[in-house]
Amino acid sequence: MGCGSSLPAAAPTRISISVSDDSWCNFPTSAWVPGNKRNVPVPLRACFTFAEWLDIVAQLERTMLSRSGPCRGADPLRAPGESLAAALNATFAESRGVAFSLATFAYHPDRPGQQFDRKFHIDVVGECCILTREHTIDVPIPAGAKPGKPFNAEILDGQVVSVPCPKDAAAGSTTSITMAAPVLQEQTLNLTVPQGAVGGQTIPVNLPGGGATAVQLPADAAPGSAMQIQVRCVQLRAMKEEQIEAVVPPTVKYNRRFRVALPGGGTKLVMAPEGVKAGETIKVTVKVPVD
Repeated sequence: MGCGSSLPAAAPTRISISVSDDSWCNFPTSAWVPGNKRNVPVPLRACFTFAEWLDIVAQLERTMLSRSGPCRGADPLRAPGESLAAALNATFAESRGVAFSLATFAYHPDRPGQQFDRKFHIDVVGECCILTREHTIDVPIPAGAKPGKPFNAEILDGQVVSVPCPKDAAAGSTTSITMAAPVLQEQTLNLTVPQGAVGGQTIPVNLPGGGATAVQLPADAAPGSAMQIQVRCVQLRAMKEEQIEAVVPPTVKYNRRFRVALPGGGTKLVMAPEGVKAGETIKVTVKVPVD
């Protein structure tokens, strides 16, 4: 069950991870992750678990930080970066209301030695189709925290977030924060050992609701045999089709495609019918969560 064909809004919520060559045109050795990779960025906390976020960043680092020395000619990291974006879209786009993409910019395209600035974008483009719930967490206030100033705290499954310190707080007391996070439940999955796999091998297994996990096969596993595994999975929300009204914008005279706002947030790119004019109201069928 997915979210439909949601596409980026005119001003989407965007998280960008920078992976740029240095000023001597050498391949990048690190990635700049907004807020650092020890926490899920706020706009994505209802889309990914912390473990999934760490895996996304790790895959990006393996893909984009695997070379050393000077960069020559066209960007050699563009193709692997775009392939990673496509793979992540195939895994997450339907259930998480996000879109992955890579943008690369050459500072001096006429030079044989080149310096590239790359941005790995994650756009929130539609309604997230997984169940989330608000968590209220009591956070201990550490020694040295200053009233009215934020401090870092490790919460939930290990991520580090910035917490505002109350003005009347004292070290050793607690303060409460509320944040949304995906609902995880234990599920039993039926798995068929793939052809070519051998006992003891670790294989990737796709999970309901998007994402994947690594599973080590039993020592006596044989290709084609059946087995069961216990995993913690995100839970999909029930979706339904709904008709909404949309006003055709002036830009339709240049391009019949335009974006409509979805109930509950996000947008969908739609095609204006032949002959429709700017300012007219049309009906659009979209998928929305069942209340």
